[in-house]
Amino acid sequence: MPLVSSHVFGNHKGGCGKTTLLFQVANLYAKHHPDETVVVLDFSTLGDLSKIMLGGNVNARGQRAMGEQLGLGKSSNELIRLAKEFGHSGQQPQGASGITGLFNRLRLGGASSAFDFTPPLMRPSEVNAGIPSNVLLGLGGSEPQTPLSDDEVRQVSGVLQHALGATEQKHKLFIDTDGDLKFSHFTKVAMTMCEHCVIPLKPNFNDFQRLETFLEELHPINGAKVLMIVWNEIDVQSYKACSVTDTESGKSVLLSPTLYPSKAVQDVVLEHDKMMMNVSLEYPTLFTHPAVNRDPGAFAESSTVCMQVYGITGLASAEHGIPVCNMTKGKLTGGRIEYAIDETKLQRMVDNVQELVDKL
Repeated sequence: MPLVSSHVFGNHKGGCGKTTLLFQVANLYAKHHPDETVVVLDFSTLGDLSKIMLGGNVNARGQRAMGEQLGLGKSSNELIRLAKEFGHSGQQPQGASGITGLFNRLRLGGASSAFDFTPPLMRPSEVNAGIPSNVLLGLGGSEPQTPLSDDEVRQVSGVLQHALGATEQKHKLFIDTDGDLKFSHFTKVAMTMCEHCVIPLKPNFNDFQRLETFLEELHPINGAKVLMIVWNEIDVQSYKACSVTDTESGKSVLLSPTLYPSKAVQDVVLEHDKMMMNVSLEYPTLFTHPAVNRDPGAFAESSTVCMQVYGITGLASAEHGIPVCNMTKGKLTGGRIEYAIDETKLQRMVDNVQELVDKL
């Protein structure tokens, strides 16, 4: 079966919410698609996503399992290393199409040789009951990362793309990356092999400045296209639709169908949406849904989403490694503090994550 879709979460700035959003999105998607295998690759050097997936800061069993699994070579680093070796063996060069793919198949006598990507992955549900059983995880936090040349980045990306698409089982791929000032080799692999890029940003001008250098690096890779700008940790005034009028075009812009931010946030989001719309007009190949006719409302609807501040519920989710889609109301104990999970707030968070999943 072909790969259903692949998404890399990226930004040049740490702390924008990449890891938290991916954790929530991947698990909610997996819960609602039990017939698919959701592959989550942690390409970060610190492995924060892996720690959350295995039980957060509370699940001692999960933390022990992470150390044990890394010791056994169960990691994204090992996955990259093996894919690199496989690529050098000549069994599956970059991609399997075109003249190069034809010659490769002829050399193999018509055989189709695919890289087995599963041995370096683990099933986090075996140590964390909050994770759906159809999730496979490539652990991060394994240093040093396997070095790759630019040619090896392309080769490894091709090997992994072909392997994920060559199985009978449907797969959905999510990759977390480091928030460095420049792409690491692993981030380059993610940006090369994935179809879509999701960029979380906080609604402030400092975060947005980092996006310029990010897009400058992404553009020449000619891989992942910007699918979604996620305005993260929005200060919500009320839970209702928020539409504003763009004074330049006179058009109505729906910033969010469910969240009503403060006026200051509305102004920042609208201004940045228009800036991204203009970038997509100049560089349409960078975007999954490039802007048309300078309509900021159409661009906001197709390429942006607002996510609320997670608050106490989000802290509890990360500390215990339980995605909000599998949390329940009431007291949550066993961590640094006792959390009181409010049913209404929890459901609003689940609905907000579902809104992002639907756009992916």
